Amino acid sequence: MDADEYPSLTWGKARVLPRVFRAHPNPELVLALGTAACPKGSGFNGSVAIGSRVFVHDPYKTPPTPSKNWTHAELNRIVDSKGLALLGYVSKQYSAEVEKRLLTPPLGAACPPRVELGAELVSLGVVNVTNPDDYKWADPQALKTFEAAAPKLTAASSETTHGVIRLCSEAPYLFVSGFANAIGKFAEEVVPRKYTQNFVAAHNAAVTAAWLLREVLR
Repeated sequence: MDADEYPSLTWGKARVLPRVFRAHPNPELVLALGTAACPKGSGFNGSVAIGSRVFVHDPYKTPPTPSKNWTHAELNRIVDSKGLALLGYVSKQYSAEVEKRLLTPPLGAACPPRVELGAELVSLGVVNVTNPDDYKWADPQALKTFEAAAPKLTAASSETTHGVIRLCSEAPYLFVSGFANAIGKFAEEVVPRKYTQNFVAAHNAAVTAAWLLREVLR
């Protein structure tokens, strides 16, 4: 990534990710891991979602930065993955012991934090945002577009990168999202305790991923 660019620039991510896959062709598993917003609303912070499907949405009719606007043929579609079969196996192995290691964030906490996983869970990706204030309306727009396109599936998380990673590779894929805030509540649920809130969400996603990889490698 270019350090002089906006750190979450979709165009920049899509520029460097293919290099990773060229350097490591034919991976057995691609795991997208990170913090996210929860589409269910407040009260789920600290919880974690695991899935294999993505739905990527560009909220702009006119690109804010036309020269660095990323697009893809699979925008606004449910994109499945070869990881669905692996997800089914992992779901059968799940143990609530994982949840005993999860921390509770200071704001908007789930009591206690939980892990949710399943084939019906979909990660919503919001792309091409360069002004963080736009997430206030862009995330709800993505959720509304998803619900119209896939009423029988469940929006599991909302963030900026999981879907871009999936669209850069056809390898088996899973995402692990740790919730730092509810959709539209970044200012209220992250900003006042930004370091701690993000640390807990990242920690819980990592703890869950560690369990997941142990099961995958058995």
